[in-house]
Amino acid sequence: MLRKTNTQDEDSEDDLDIDWMQERSMRMLDDFSDVNEGEKNMMKLWNRHTIQYKVIADKFVPQVCREFCERYASDIWSQCIRNNFVLHLMNLYTYRIVSSRDIKVRVERLWIVRVLKLYQECLAIVDAARPPSPSSSSSSKIM
Repeated sequence: MLRKTNTQDEDSEDDLDIDWMQERSMRMLDDFSDVNEGEKNMMKLWNRHTIQYKVIADKFVPQVCREFCERYASDIWSQCIRNNFVLHLMNLYTYRIVSSRDIKVRVERLWIVRVLKLYQECLAIVDAARPPSPSSSSSSKIM
């Protein structure tokens, strides 16, 4: 089972300063000049997610990808980095860390999240455009 790092206020030389690590990771990613902003944003999200684990063995990466997708699906869509996420999954596949089925399930889940969000937005538009319903007292009067 995966173990997340301890985020309690315990002081130990073995504890990691998660905030410092995240900040350093983001600064280092920003320093790259040969990658686009989408790639940087994708890796910032990925690093923010994976930094909570002290060690991730290859066999746990599919689970970490699932958790990442569940947690950041909306961010992936809002930042327009879906293709970068799929490319990241393909790189993991190239090194045989995730399976083609893992990729298929993650991409399907991304689309499900997107469709549900669009459906909710459509419902909100329809509800806003719907005229108020007539009161029950005026509908009961028949001439």
